[in-house]
Amino acid sequence: MTHEPYADTIDHLQDEIGRYLPTRAARINAERQLRDANSYSTTDTIVGRKHKVSVGEMERRVKELVEEETSIRREVDARLEATRQAFGEPGIDLDCLNGGLTTEARLVLLALLGTALGMGEVAFSELGVTYFTGVNISDIMVILDAKTIEDRLRVRRLLFDLAAQGLIVLDFRSRLICPEDFNSAGVSLSRRAYCVLLGDPSLETEGIFTDTDSKE
Repeated sequence: MTHEPYADTIDHLQDEIGRYLPTRAARINAERQLRDANSYSTTDTIVGRKHKVSVGEMERRVKELVEEETSIRREVDARLEATRQAFGEPGIDLDCLNGGLTTEARLVLLALLGTALGMGEVAFSELGVTYFTGVNISDIMVILDAKTIEDRLRVRRLLFDLAAQGLIVLDFRSRLICPEDFNSAGVSLSRRAYCVLLGDPSLETEGIFTDTDSKE
């Protein structure tokens, strides 16, 4: 199947933030609800029968969302590849920053861009939080569906790596940093990453940010 290249960076971002992220959030939420439902225990026969029906519906919902998420991801990736072939590498490839980012790293950057553009409600409403006023590390844990201790430690290391590369900014809002402070630390795109993701690195020096703000 031949896929059309994206017309421009905004066309691509609309798919990522407007289609892929909301579907991913809906799948994560549905899986949560299914886990909660499976954790219930009851000795009442009638309630038990109703519970089984509810679980069955949830399982079908999860399956549908997994298939939809996979389908959208494949379509977006195929169109990105077509874009590379036709026009060169899009902003998400981040060649002028640090190429070779992992899938999780790209997901973090796209999620933060959605928030920076005021589209948190569109992208994450299924998770119960709009992320309209900002994102913290706990929110990123939810977005990346970190379940285990290993998952959470991996995500923390990922965020530190992205900060070290100048792609995100971590704001601990305190000079004295304790382990629990990592959960509430703010996470934002760096100004440079924001401009590159939008497809125009020159935006950073064209008056969008003041002289004071332009300093990392």
